[in-house]
Amino acid sequence: MIKTDFFNFFYELSLNNNRNWFLEHKKDYETKVKEPFELLVGEIILGLKEFVPGLKMEVKDAIFRINRDIRFSNDKTPYKIHMAAAFNPEGTKTAEKPGFYIQVGLNICEIGGGLYCPTKDDLIKVRKAMMDDEKKWHALVEDEAFVDSFGGLQGEKNKILQEPFKSAATNNPDLYFKQFFFMRELDHEYFIENENPAQAIVGHYKNGWNLVNFINNTLKP
Repeated sequence: MIKTDFFNFFYELSLNNNRNWFLEHKKDYETKVKEPFELLVGEIILGLKEFVPGLKMEVKDAIFRINRDIRFSNDKTPYKIHMAAAFNPEGTKTAEKPGFYIQVGLNICEIGGGLYCPTKDDLIKVRKAMMDDEKKWHALVEDEAFVDSFGGLQGEKNKILQEPFKSAATNNPDLYFKQFFFMRELDHEYFIENENPAQAIVGHYKNGWNLVNFINNTLKP
């Protein structure tokens, strides 16, 4: 699946991040990067379907393009030096919905999930759910398997909260979070040496599913 030449390609791309070089080495990209990553993502989707009800994603729905959006960036290099994919119960890869994420590249390899970029209304919904069932929320974020896989909840926090969240935060400081995600860093060897990285990754995702499902149910109409 993902081998050393996957990461070697991104190293060379980091030194030659331009359209001409990429087009000259597109066959290497297809065979050493794109195809192995698609196989990995396909196996992850199959694993997720075992515990994510109604998941209908296909590989093409999950994977982000390697082309960078440079319209509003000072960095005008045209290509990312990683591959990434996202999975959520609705079958999309938006950061505004809860789900799971994987990034495999030259500098960063990580897996995780949660809700990365909630809308203002969705943030309020999640906070209200945290208040309404505080005991369940604590059980989710303090679950031994979840903490073992991801270390705990991560994300940016508000410095100030309005009522009723401010008072409730005395017993539940997680209400200060304005993002609700979790991440686990990996290294290149994790993919190169692991005979079945997808199975191991899905195992970690499963440990985060109860939290993702809680947030997902909170946001349903």
